[in-house]
Amino acid sequence: MSYDTEVKEIETTPEVVKVKTETSRIVLAPNPCLNRKAVNVKKVDDIEVKKVIYFLTKELTSNSYAVGLAANQIGSNKNIFVFKRQVSEAERALNLEMVQVIINAKIIQTSKDMVPSLEGCLSYPGIERQVTRHARITVSYRNQNGRHMMSILDGENALIWQHEIEHLNGGNFTQAKLWAIYQLEQKALKQEVK
Repeated sequence: MSYDTEVKEIETTPEVVKVKTETSRIVLAPNPCLNRKAVNVKKVDDIEVKKVIYFLTKELTSNSYAVGLAANQIGSNKNIFVFKRQVSEAERALNLEMVQVIINAKIIQTSKDMVPSLEGCLSYPGIERQVTRHARITVSYRNQNGRHMMSILDGENALIWQHEIEHLNGGNFTQAKLWAIYQLEQKALKQEVK
């Protein structure tokens, strides 16, 4: 994949047609790379990983309405996403970094409480869907420095993470409602077995 700033095309893989955009590297549906499961990053200091992080951050910060962006949305198969962390007024006053890089994210626990979320997506321009997401999630991941982390998220941050992890698992927000129903059915089946 070429990350040259002059290039206005993204080549995802040899079998995928190039996606032309005027000012963006964002891959648009129905590009098959959006349906592929991301591969975990082994070395965070790898030059390709740094390039993916750079372009994810550049795309996210150039879109004032965007809150998150997964690597497959720019044609990369790396398990990386960036998001604009929702911060408190005190954190904002201290100029704490709002864009965070998340590597090898995994949801390890979810709340039973579900909340509605009206979502859109840069790869699906003009489409918004009402989906149901977990109100609180526990996640494990690596930060940009490679440090293993664990966090409990709720509110907007939890919703953003679920949306971006869904992308990295080869899904998208238009399928989220079906996935939530499937998860609830699986939990019900496990309860019946006990």
